Amino acid sequence: MFCKNCGKEIPDGTKFCSSCGTAIEPATKTEEFKSTVQKTKSKGKKIGGIVMTTLGGLSVIGSFVNDYYWNITHNGVNMSDLVTIGIQIALIAVGVYLIYKSKK
Repeated sequence: MFCKNCGKEIPDGTKFCSSCGTAIEPATKTEEFKSTVQKTKSKGKKIGGIVMTTLGGLSVIGSFVNDYYWNITHNGVNMSDLVTIGIQIALIAVGVYLIYKSKK
């Protein structure tokens, strides 16, 4: 359950919010359902973030193992190289962002 005043998560059955002190009214079934949906969305963002960050990191590690970056420094950069690097950066950035958003 979440406090209607400050939005902090509070244990079910609590009479006052431990963060702001607002009196808590008993939740209706609709409010309990919304609270459950919100928790599920947060978990999904965190799992998605972890997966994306892991894939991006593995992609970078795989590039180093295959001497991909060494070839770029010695043979020049092609457009496909920039796309690959962009995808790696995007995977990691979006993954970190989703993990950050899951904590809110």
